Amino acid sequence: MPSINSPADLSIKTETIIVPCFTMFHHLILCAPINHALLLLQAQLLLISVLLFTNPSHGSSEEWLLIDCGTRTSYTDGDGLRWQTDVGFISTGENNTVEKGVFVSDPMGSLRFFPTLLKNCYTINTPEKVKYLIRAGFYYGNYDGLSRPPTFDLVIDANKWVTVNTSSPEPVLHEIVYATKGDNFLVCLARTRPEEVPFISSLEVVPLATSMYSKMNRNYAWYLSHRVRFGGSDVVSPTKDDYNREWNPYQDPSLVSVAANFSSLFGYCADDPPLPVILNAAEPTAGDASNAISLSFEFPANSSRTNYVALYFTEVIQQDDGETREFVASVDGKEYGLKVSPEYQICSEVNVTTEPAAGDMKIELTAVSGSSLPPLICAAEIYTVGETLLAGSNEDDVNGVEEMKKSFSRLQAWTGDPCLPNNTVWEWLGCNADDPPRVRAIYLSGYGLEAGIPNFGQMQTLEIIYMDNNLLSGSIPDFLGNLPNLRELNLAYNQLSGRVPESLLSNNKLNLNLTGNPLLTIEEKHMPHWKKAIWSVIAVVVIIVVVGVCCCSCHGESDSGPPQQVMPRPPQQLMPRPVSPPAPEPQQFEEVEEEEYTRRRVRRARAGPG
Repeated sequence: MPSINSPADLSIKTETIIVPCFTMFHHLILCAPINHALLLLQAQLLLISVLLFTNPSHGSSEEWLLIDCGTRTSYTDGDGLRWQTDVGFISTGENNTVEKGVFVSDPMGSLRFFPTLLKNCYTINTPEKVKYLIRAGFYYGNYDGLSRPPTFDLVIDANKWVTVNTSSPEPVLHEIVYATKGDNFLVCLARTRPEEVPFISSLEVVPLATSMYSKMNRNYAWYLSHRVRFGGSDVVSPTKDDYNREWNPYQDPSLVSVAANFSSLFGYCADDPPLPVILNAAEPTAGDASNAISLSFEFPANSSRTNYVALYFTEVIQQDDGETREFVASVDGKEYGLKVSPEYQICSEVNVTTEPAAGDMKIELTAVSGSSLPPLICAAEIYTVGETLLAGSNEDDVNGVEEMKKSFSRLQAWTGDPCLPNNTVWEWLGCNADDPPRVRAIYLSGYGLEAGIPNFGQMQTLEIIYMDNNLLSGSIPDFLGNLPNLRELNLAYNQLSGRVPESLLSNNKLNLNLTGNPLLTIEEKHMPHWKKAIWSVIAVVVIIVVVGVCCCSCHGESDSGPPQQVMPRPPQQLMPRPVSPPAPEPQQFEEVEEEEYTRRRVRRARAGPG
C-alpha cells in the first residue's frame, strides 16, 4: 500500500479557535452591563460569532448533478430533487426499464445497458478542480428477462473503481471521493465477461467544500467503506445532508442512545455532517467513566488497507459544574494523538489517515484519567484509499487516436482511456505495458472507414497498422514511412491513389501490402522482378512483330510484276529501323501473383460495431 502524505489537521485547529471565542462571547452577552458602547461591542461580537459558528460553505442541492440513467424525461422527485436524463453525457447504450411488476422507486426503475463495445463512458464536466462525491447506482430487476445479473467493472478516468456485482435483490451503490485534475472526468462501464452486459441505473455528482476531507491526498481515490450514525435507529437520507450523503444506524447492544436537548449548533465540523446526525449520540450502557466504547467495522481479511477515519462528537446535555468528559480515540490499536473534549452544542471532529492494516477495523474510545463521564460518539465515516491514480495513456497516442476519431465517424463511439485499465483496451488497438502505456498496433481491417488517412504520426511506437478492406481514399501519407518501429503495414483493398512514398518502398524491414489499390503508382526501380520481366518480353515481341510485318511487305512487292500505269504511285517509304522500346512510364500498381500475396497477407482484425 502506498505511503500517504497528509496535510495538517485543520479540524483540530478550527476547534481550538472556536471554543474560547464562543465562551467569551457567551459570558459578555449574559453579564455585561447594558450601555451603548457595550451594545456596539456585542453587535460586533455577534457578527464574529455568526462567521465562526455557521458554515458558509454548506452545499446546495442546486449544485448537484443527478442523472437517472435510461429515463426518457427529466423530472423532480418527491424530495424536490431534479433528476436529468443522461442525454448529452453519453452517446452509446440503450434504455430499458426493470421487469414489469417489480416495484422500485426512481431512479432505479430505469437503466442504460451496453451490448456493444468493451468500455462505455459518461463524460462529466467539472468547471472547478475540487473534490467530488460521486455515487453510482445499479439495480438489475431482471430488465432483460434472462435472470442473469451481470458482473462488470466500474472505471473512473484511467483507473478501476470497483467490480460491480448486481446479483443483490436490492439496489447496489458505490461511492467515491475524487479530486478532479482537468475540465472533466469519465465514469465508464467496462465489460469483463464475454456474455455479461454492463448497465447503470443512476449517477450522482456533488461538489464538496474545499475544507472537507482535507487529509485525503488528491493523488488517490477514496472509496466509501462505512458511514454510520450512533444513537438513532433510522437512516438519515441524503436529502437531509448538504452533500448528498446517507448515514446508516450502527446497532450495538453495549451502547445506549442519548438525545440532545437542543435543536441547533453553534459550531460545525470541517467535514460537515448533517444536524440530525449530531443531535443523537451513544455512550456505554453503564454510564461509568471506566467503560470504553469499542467499535468494529468489517473489512476483507487478507487485503491491506489504508483508511481515512473521521469521528464526530458533541456534548448533547449541558453538564453540571465539576463534571468532565475527556477521552482518546485509537484506531487498530494506534492513538494518533486523537484526544476529544466534546463541547455543548458544538460539533467536534477528529480525523486521521491511518497506517496500513488488514482485516476488520477496531476503534476504541477510552476516558482519560480524571474524566468523570464516559466517552460518547455521534457519527463516523471511513474511506479506503485506492492505488495511486494513473494519469492515463501517453499523451501523443491519445492525441493520435483522437485524430483518427475525427476523420472516421465509425470510431467516434469509443471513449475513455485507450489503454487503461489494461483489461479495457479499445478493441481496435494493441498497447504495451510501459508506464504510461503506449499504442503499438492498430487493427482496423474491415471497419468500413471512408476518408483519407489522417496524420497520426505522433504515435511513434506503432509497430503494426492493419487498415485493409476499407474505403480509404486519397494518397498514402509520407508520415507512415517515418514511423521508426513500423514493421507491418496493410492497406490492401482500398481506393488509394497516387505515388507510393519512397520511404515505404525503400524500407527493407517493412512488410508492406498494397494489393487491390489499382490507382496507386510505383516507380520502376521498385517494381517486382516478375513485372520487369513481363515488360522485357513485351518489348521483344513488339520488335519481332514490327520486323515480320516489314519483311512480308517487301517480299510481296518484289513478286508483283511491272507497275501499272493507271495512276502514279507514291514514293516508296523507308523501312523503319528497329529500335529498343522506350523505358516504360511508371505503371499502375496491379495485383501480385497469388504466391506473393499469400506470403505477405496479414490477419484481419475483428470488425467494428455495425
